[in-house]
Amino acid sequence: MRRPPALVLASSLSAGAVFALSAWQLARGVAPPAWDDAWYLETSFRLWTALKSGPLDFMNAYIGAFRIKAPLISLVPLPLYAAFGPGERVAVWVNIPLAALAAWAWSRAALEWWRGHPRAREAAALGGALCALTPMAYGLSRVFLVETLLSCLLGLFAWRCAAARRDDRREGMYLGVLLGLGLLAKATFPLLAAGFIWSARQRLKPHAKTALLVGVIIAATWYAANLPYVLGFAWSAGFGRVADNYAGAGGFAARLEWLAALAREGFSWPLSAAAIAVAVAAAFAAREKPGAGLRAALWGLSPLLVFLAGVNREIRIVAPLLPVAAL
Repeated sequence: MRRPPALVLASSLSAGAVFALSAWQLARGVAPPAWDDAWYLETSFRLWTALKSGPLDFMNAYIGAFRIKAPLISLVPLPLYAAFGPGERVAVWVNIPLAALAAWAWSRAALEWWRGHPRAREAAALGGALCALTPMAYGLSRVFLVETLLSCLLGLFAWRCAAARRDDRREGMYLGVLLGLGLLAKATFPLLAAGFIWSARQRLKPHAKTALLVGVIIAATWYAANLPYVLGFAWSAGFGRVADNYAGAGGFAARLEWLAALAREGFSWPLSAAAIAVAVAAAFAAREKPGAGLRAALWGLSPLLVFLAGVNREIRIVAPLLPVAAL
């Protein structure tokens, strides 16, 4: 059996160490919930209580959950409650397997994007490890917020877009399930996923109807009763009055500061500097020509332009896209 390259092994060990450290810190205790995470937890506990009362009570609680926010994050810890009982320190443990699955999914997407490149395996492993090692991803894995779940679903969706085969009828089902779950995680999921869909549009055309049908059926379990509320809130949170509560306002200078905050807090200055150095070196390397992988990654980052044009200056909203930049 051929041994994995040293970079693949080092990347896997580094990612594993990060997940172990996150678990250790969660075991020591987490910060008290506040604002969004407190609301997610409260709703999660209500859904658990309703589930114990019966299926009808659970469906009513599920349909009425949040109204302005998609509810999937509050459903994910329910199996943990069954095993350990409900609690704020129990719920946040779902982030560890979600973060690990996200790193794996993004590495698989990278492997497909750069298939045929002599260092595709090493690049994919390194990219997957960076998904776990970025400071924002590490920090968000220790609070009960939606971004870790969203990054996981987006990574799986990007992987299936990259790996989809035109003649495999199951692809439409896979993409539809991920689209439906993504919508139930956050209303902006289609925007985050749009670049991956566009870059793989030729392969995805035969599966579009199935994917849309399955995705709509899954998402409709909650959106059928809440669509006007969640769309109104999403617009206001990005471009309207609600956005002012999230470090909003400001002109060109504020947008530059937002980009700087992504480099500083999302990646850290050392990692950002290293990424720029690698990009410059690749641009001047004769053997590194832009290919399908680079185009797919750049299309995947295109939603950043929409967020950049908005009013909301909360960098957490683009956290699920940071793995694309890392790759």
